[in-house]
Amino acid sequence: MYTETDGLVIKKVGLANGKNMLTVLTRKFGKISAASNITEKNRTKSSMAVRPFSYSRFEMYRNTDNYNIVSGELLKSYYKIGEDIDKYVQAAYVLEYTEKILTEGTPSAQIYSLVLEYLEMLAARKASYSTLTIAYQLKTLKIHGGCAAFDAVCKLRYGRKSFRFFNRGRGTFMFGLSKANCCRSVTKK
Repeated sequence: MYTETDGLVIKKVGLANGKNMLTVLTRKFGKISAASNITEKNRTKSSMAVRPFSYSRFEMYRNTDNYNIVSGELLKSYYKIGEDIDKYVQAAYVLEYTEKILTEGTPSAQIYSLVLEYLEMLAARKASYSTLTIAYQLKTLKIHGGCAAFDAVCKLRYGRKSFRFFNRGRGTFMFGLSKANCCRSVTKK
């Protein structure tokens, strides 16, 4: 069945005979692996669409869990991030991190939107790229439930619903919602 979807190329691996295996993050299908015969040697519109850091619209053939990209149209290229080595390193790390945390074929509209927002902000930013990357990681943990699991541990251990702060030096959790209650700490037992 033929289908059309927008997606961000996360990774591209060259195969024999000019074929490529792409890892694409889509809103509709989530993270997918797709084969493609489109090469960069052709210098067509489709060849720009299959580069990493490219946000494109793909026409693909889907057979159960296998995807084959027939054509692509470049919507936005984040390829200029590569002009600054520090930006490139941060963006490449975020794409690799995103690939690792997502399950193949499971849509995650929040992560999809977050990655695109991250790349937009990174492209516009002049300095402090790592701060943006840390914020991205924290947001993905919140979306995937990492923070909720930490709250559950606190509830089991300390009988509180959620924590406000964690002091690494003293190993204490700070609980409370009001300003007066916010500074009260419960020390590890």
